Order: sequence, then structure tokens, then C-alpha cells
Amino acid sequence: DRVRFARDYQAQGFGCFKIYHQSTEAELFQLLDDLRNALGDQAQLAVDALWRLDDTSAAGFARQMDHRRAVWLECPLMPEDAQAHQRLAESIQTPLAAGESYRTRYEIAPVLPALCFVQPDLGRTGLTEGLRIAELAATKNAAVLPHVSIALGPQIAAAIHFAAALENAPLLEFNPAVLEMANRFLEEPLRVDDAHWRVPPGPGLGIRLKEAELRAAISW
Repeated sequence: DRVRFARDYQAQGFGCFKIYHQSTEAELFQLLDDLRNALGDQAQLAVDALWRLDDTSAAGFARQMDHRRAVWLECPLMPEDAQAHQRLAESIQTPLAAGESYRTRYEIAPVLPALCFVQPDLGRTGLTEGLRIAELAATKNAAVLPHVSIALGPQIAAAIHFAAALENAPLLEFNPAVLEMANRFLEEPLRVDDAHWRVPPGPGLGIRLKEAELRAAISW
């Protein structure tokens, strides 16, 4: 099912796919192999480890990412352990990505030297601090991949504007299920056309909430 899902989106123009380390390592590695076989060498495959690794297991796991040519390994270790991130980055070829856990540039600064991809979550940082984190990432030649997970319209719209305004933001996460839920509460839906987010054209974040529907949905 996952391979078929990825192939459908590849046919729509998507070229980068992220999978989660949410079962066993053997199942994850098999899925990566299946995706590579189905999508071809041109597809970029990223892995989000969901902070499941530790100093003992991370290097061996990450070398499997090296072998499978993962475009990045995301959230491999606890976000507070900057030294473990640095040791891991120095021992593998796969670039590291992280950032959704940090709210300020001061929090992410100790980990930043180990990262090739910085992933601020605008719902946590806000736009102003997100821009400061992006500026800090640029000084380290790190790309910015704004984090979008379970979010509603305002956070996604902010991330779209944020990514569009940066020179060092080559990608922005897209989760079709999350977008479908977010659009339930927007007057004009956020759009992805030809595998590209469309910047909302209205004032501010470019969106208008369906406040009555939203209030009804969150009422107990």
C-alpha cells in the first residue's frame, strides 16, 4: 500500500518521500528497499527516526541509511544531546535533519553544527524566531525544511510563506491527510499543484478560517 501510494504521488510530480521509523528496523529497511525498487534511483528517500535511536544504536542504523542512499536522517536522537548528534554526523555519510523540537535559535544552536537540514516548526517558533533560525542555518550552509506535521491552516499557511521567502528552503513538507483536515476549516483551500505549494494570495497569511465550524469541531 505504501509503495503504491508513493508511486501515485511520483506520477503527480513528487520526487522526495519521507517515511517514519514506526515499526521494526527490518521492516523499515525492507520498505526503503521496496520504495527504491519501485521509484527508481531518481527518487529521494528520507527517514524520520522519531527520536528512537541512542548513542549505541544510532551509528549502525545510520550506516544502513548510507547503504540505501537516504537523502537525510531526521530526528535520530534526543534533541538535547548535541554531542551525540555531532558524533553521529562525523561517523556517517547521510545528512542529519532536526529542528521541530526547538523554539528558539538558542535552543538549536548547540545541535546546528551537526545538521545539514534545519526544520523549524512555525507553530513553535513563530515567524520572527523562525527567520532568525533560518539566518543562523544559512551561516552554517544548512538548508531549511520547515516542519509541517499535524497542523491546521494558520501553521501551514505560515510555513508556505516562510519557505517562499527564503533562499535556502528547497522543500516544504506535504501531508495530504493533514492538508485535507486543515482545508475543512478554511474559506479558500490551501493548494498543492504540480507537486508545488501555492502561496496563499490574500492579506496576512492569506487565509480565512471557518470559525463556526472550527469551534464546533473542538467543543466538548
